[in-house]
Formats: sequence, structure tokens, C-alpha cells
Amino acid sequence: MKKILLVSMMHNVTDLLKEAEPDLKGKTVVYIPTAAIAEEIEGMAEEETRMLEDLGLIVDELEVSTASRKTVMEKLTKNDMIFVGGGNTFFLLQELKRSGADQIISQEVEKGKLYIGESAGAIAACPDIRYSAEMDVPEKAPELTGYTGMGLVDFYVVPHLGHPEMGPAAERIIEQYSSVPDLKVINDYQAILVKGDKVRILPESCVAEGSAVEIRKVETDKKEYMPLLLLADEQEDMIDRYLERGDMYVLEDGGVKAVCVVTDEGDGILEIKNLAVSPESQGKGYGRRMIRFVADSYRDRFKVLYVGTGDSPATVPFYEKCGFCMSHVVRNFFTEHYDHPIYECGRQLVDMVYLKMELREAEMKIERIDHDFSVCKVKDYSQTDMESEYCFIGKTDEECSLVCITDDMPGNVTDHNDGWKAFRIKGTLDFSLIGILAKLSALMAENGIGIFAVSTYNTDYILTKKENFEKAMEVLELAGYEIF
Repeated sequence: MKKILLVSMMHNVTDLLKEAEPDLKGKTVVYIPTAAIAEEIEGMAEEETRMLEDLGLIVDELEVSTASRKTVMEKLTKNDMIFVGGGNTFFLLQELKRSGADQIISQEVEKGKLYIGESAGAIAACPDIRYSAEMDVPEKAPELTGYTGMGLVDFYVVPHLGHPEMGPAAERIIEQYSSVPDLKVINDYQAILVKGDKVRILPESCVAEGSAVEIRKVETDKKEYMPLLLLADEQEDMIDRYLERGDMYVLEDGGVKAVCVVTDEGDGILEIKNLAVSPESQGKGYGRRMIRFVADSYRDRFKVLYVGTGDSPATVPFYEKCGFCMSHVVRNFFTEHYDHPIYECGRQLVDMVYLKMELREAEMKIERIDHDFSVCKVKDYSQTDMESEYCFIGKTDEECSLVCITDDMPGNVTDHNDGWKAFRIKGTLDFSLIGILAKLSALMAENGIGIFAVSTYNTDYILTKKENFEKAMEVLELAGYEIF
């Protein structure tokens, strides 16, 4: 059975390695640090070697850019697992191909050997790497003659979402390749686990419904949580302005992971004054979970939810992914109200950026469709069941296409892609309406969810892969859409 673990930063997710290999102690791993050479990342190999050894692994380093083909073959075949580190993807692929390591790795993975790919090592496992030019410099691999990856997986990994430096590149990839249905986006605290035909994004438990997460209101001793509050607002007297008059909540999951303070600003306006997640718990869905809780809890009493934040690449994109949109800017807020300069992601914060989320009357109602779908190419439509509940056909001079319920797939299919779930915009859309599908598509792309869309006379149908469907529903609900 194929076993693959793809990550952004291995040292953040070592606890997830047990999902792929429960018993690590005494196992051997061949570690390929080649990608870091092109980026001149000093000390990375030593740091990652220590990390692997701390997990109980015996590390056998392999620098494929200098090793002989015999050494490459011996080390890749004799060790229990393969770990390919981060750096420049193009240089890494150049050296994997030059040394023949790419073919050996592919063969070993097919035999069931665990492959761990970090950043560049994750992208190199994909069918093609050219999309990563937004993140890495192709010119660092002058001898690379093609961009075909190792093809260990049939999807495309976008690592480092939300990272202060690499996050913007991840955002550009998502925007540019939003139409690609097999784009899988992870932040620095997530991993993609492949076991056989099953693909999962970990961790799952942090955002799963019915999990042990508890959100409770804090009525007294609010300053007990001041260290956490100061992560989001680093001047205590500014926190004092809203702490007592606001409603405060903490999220607990084996300890306090997040805190949030909201205030009633009048005229149906609710404002998030403080939202903080402990550093070791960031990137695991707690902040998003807290926002969803607030939106659901106050929807009946307030019309709109506002949040003010610095103009930072670490916070503005996060809120936009949670369903907020830009509202207005308060100029010089941080320089006029704080007694010291405030920096985030290397940038001094000057203006306060306000974003908003409508809490009442969702623009559209979303209806789930309880069927599995397949996207097919057929010889003709002679065997297509036109009486089926759902049947979408498209004919051109080149092909006859069909989207149908998987159980209703005709016998004359020449090719097909299974594993799709669908939802539709409820009701009948006026032809004068514009941007509806574009808004939904952008929302899905921002959250790393690929879609396949079909428009009918009445409405639009959106399909996502099964493993992304519940996440899509959560994203839509968080953005204010009503789900049926």
C-alpha cells in the first residue's frame, strides 16, 4: 500500500508522523537535503537530522547532487523510509532526475515504502512542478529540461499558506490555478496523508464537529487570560478599554487554545476586538472555529460582524478566508493610539483595516445534494439515462461529456473521474445577476478547494471532491450562506 506524508514544515508536525508510521523507534530513514543547497539554507540539514533522531529514527543522509548512482541506489533501497527536505523545488527535481533518484523513489513508494516530502520535497512528488514558480526560482536549476514531477500523487500541493514570507506566493498560486480541481493547500501546521487510495489533510480533529473542543463564556477574572490577549493586542491599557464591556470566550481542547472578545457597537454592529490563538496551536483551525461560534451565536441579535486588524499578510488573508470582506480603513490608528511602534511580519502597522461579515440574510441559500457524482467522457449518449435525477451533458466537436450520479454511469464511458459531491444555489437565478459563481469559486479557491461547476437554466451546481465537501460546507456557512 502506498504511504506518503506531505508537509510544509516537518518540525511543526512531527506528531502527525505516527499517522503514517506508528512505530518509528529504530527505523532507518534516508534524508535528502538537496533542495536546501540552492537556497543556501545554513544548518538546515543538521537541524532536521536532530529532529529525526529525536523521533527515534536512524538517519542516513544522501546528498543526491554529489552522490554516485550506486550510492543513490543503495541508500534509497536499504532504508525503511525516505525523507526529502525543503528548499528550491526546481533544483531538487534537477538533481533527482540527474542522479536517477526520482525513478528509484517512485519504485520504492510503489512497494509500500513511506515517502515524507517537506515543502520542495512535497511539490516534487506531484505530477508537475511548474506551478511552484511563484514560490521558487526556476533559474536555479539551469540543467532541468522539463517540469514533470515524480508523480507519486495525482494532485498538486501548495504548502506554506499563511507563512509570513512564503504565504503570499501560496496565495498567488491559489488564485492563478483556482480552476485546477486537484489543488491541495496546507499551512505550516498541517500535513497531507496518503494511504493507498485515501487522501486526508491532518489534523482533522481540531475542526471536526463533535470533537472535544469546548467554547465557554468568561464572566469573571478576565485578566487571567491577559498573556493570550496580548498576542493580538500588545498594549494592556488598550485591552482595558474593551475587556470589561465585552463578551469574552475561551476555546479549550486539552487546555486553553484561543480567546476572543466581542463588543456591541450599536446599530446592530458586533465587533471582534481581540482574537488570539496560542502560538503552538496556530494553524489548526481554532481561530476559524471561534469565528464560526461567534457568528452563529450572535446572528439573531446583530446584522454585521466587524473586525479591525493591522494591514498584515498574516491576518487580513486569514479573515478573508473566514468569509470577511474589506470595509474601511482608519488611518494612523496604531501610530496615534499606541505608545510604541508595532510590527508584524517585519512590517510596521500604521492603519487599522476593518473587515466585515454580514450576519443576517445570506445572499444565497445552498442546498446539498445527497449523491456521489462522476465526470465522464462517453462515446455517445445512446446509453445515457436521461430519466436520472441528475444528468448534465456537454457536446462539442471534440467530445461528448457527461456529469452523472455515479451509480447511473452508462456502459459506453471511455474515461471518467469519480469521487465528486455536489451542492447548488437554491432557487432560480435571474439572468441579470452577475458574479455569483465567481464569488463562490473565489471563496473555494481561497480555502484550497478545487471545484467543477455546471450551470443550468435555473441555477449553478458546484462539485467538489468528496474529501473537501464538508470543508466546503463549513467555509460557506462561515461566510454567511444558509445550508440546507
